[in-house]
Amino acid sequence: MKMLYIVDREALGRWERPVIGGCYCSMKHGTIISQVLTLMRLIEGVDEPSVWTEHLTKVGNEMHLIDGGDATLLAPAETMLVDEVFEKFGWMDKWQLCEYTHSFEEWEDAGDSSKPIRVENVLSAVGKSDEEIARVSEEVDHLNQVDSLIGA
Repeated sequence: MKMLYIVDREALGRWERPVIGGCYCSMKHGTIISQVLTLMRLIEGVDEPSVWTEHLTKVGNEMHLIDGGDATLLAPAETMLVDEVFEKFGWMDKWQLCEYTHSFEEWEDAGDSSKPIRVENVLSAVGKSDEEIARVSEEVDHLNQVDSLIGA
């Protein structure tokens, strides 16, 4: 979960667009992408195979990849970024990742709840100018609206 957020954060910094997108949140144990958390929670207690259960399994409080799936759905640069993030942070356990994401400027302590992280705050934290932030946040909002309309 945390590494997926880190992938999006890095993508916003480099390319001014996310790989995954969605609503970002600060939670007690770090930063997350809300829709990914929801999808991961749907796996719990599912007896029927689905696209999610084919590739992911839940072990305790952690999700584990069973099968990498179709990586061709990502652009080559996105695949390289995912590999780079995993190489840099894949050795960390969930508590180390939690602590690391707490160091992000955009993270706020939400206690036992959650707080939305505005994409503008992520963009500011990765060093974007006010003009870039205005342009990119409008584009990301538009992408999120389209995704919600088509049920993505």
